[in-house]
Amino acid sequence: MIKKTFLFLAISAILATGQLLAQDDGLAIPSDESATAGQDRARFITEDYMIPSYNLYQQCWSYDHVRAKSLGFSFTAEQELKIILVDNNTPFTMPCKNYKVISEYGMRSGRMHTGIDLKQRLNDTIVSCFDGVVRMAKVYGDYGNIVVVRHYNGLETVYAHLNAITVKPDQIIKAGQCVGLAGRTGRASTEHLHFEVRFLFEHFNPAKMIDFTTGRLWSNVLSLGASDVDSTPATPEEKEVENTPNTTVNSFQSQQQEKKPTVKTETVQKNEMETQEKTESKPSDAKVPTAQPQQDKQPVSPAPESAQAPSDKAVYYTIQRGDTLYGIAKKHGTTVQKICQLNNITEDTKIKADDKIRVK
Repeated sequence: MIKKTFLFLAISAILATGQLLAQDDGLAIPSDESATAGQDRARFITEDYMIPSYNLYQQCWSYDHVRAKSLGFSFTAEQELKIILVDNNTPFTMPCKNYKVISEYGMRSGRMHTGIDLKQRLNDTIVSCFDGVVRMAKVYGDYGNIVVVRHYNGLETVYAHLNAITVKPDQIIKAGQCVGLAGRTGRASTEHLHFEVRFLFEHFNPAKMIDFTTGRLWSNVLSLGASDVDSTPATPEEKEVENTPNTTVNSFQSQQQEKKPTVKTETVQKNEMETQEKTESKPSDAKVPTAQPQQDKQPVSPAPESAQAPSDKAVYYTIQRGDTLYGIAKKHGTTVQKICQLNNITEDTKIKADDKIRVK
């Protein structure tokens, strides 16, 4: 049995520090106030220490990009990270109601789909999963109208394709508070919520944290292994701000009205839009594609011996809950295409926990 090393105390200490500061200021303690309170009752952070997990994120607080910076976080296969998701002061709420999963996390038509898509009706209410502070609230390329919230537990959640945004950057919000209304802005073929969960700006499968059949957390403590977090080097499509100074809070909604915003030319805005992170597999033309019928899912089964490449020793892996072909391939140092070839499946094949799959 491989002995697991848990990166629990150090990370928890950092997270706990962030929570303690928040709780001292009354930021993380639930109240009886309406989660959909008007903007006249909204509160905003005014000091660096009010930013959740500020030091954990190396003092990076960006209003510009989802994957704001590569922080170089990594750990070995023998290590697991434990993140306390909820406690008595930090509740959890599903981001939407009456949903249906229409596209899961993982490889989709040869590209990585970095979140999970939940079918919604136009203008259905979308809420924050945990207490936190809004980091982004803007129109953002293929995401359309997007809200990114950083939470006191160290995670960030992403809510995209919104028809309307109801919060502002630097706004302090609670679990269950409305952040926007469901829509199909950006590259979307139907009204839905594109939902992501990230740690240190790197995405992982939301189903690792949430049981989408019940709408509840699997556990109050999230365990992340090396194969769960996608910390591969950024592609040209993943815009980073390596050359941008780590932000202290530079656009507080109050107290800093004297700071004039920088006016960007249309050329600069166009160049930035072209380099923004692409997360959903869509055609490159500007037309909104129509929904395509899903192909029947194929069961995972080994390919005939004649179709398999010769190997001195075949290696099989037992699929775990929350696994994806992408994560399995990364964990075993191979590719999704190779696994598909060995098992006579496609990238769209739905894999099931406890099935065995050949990886080499």
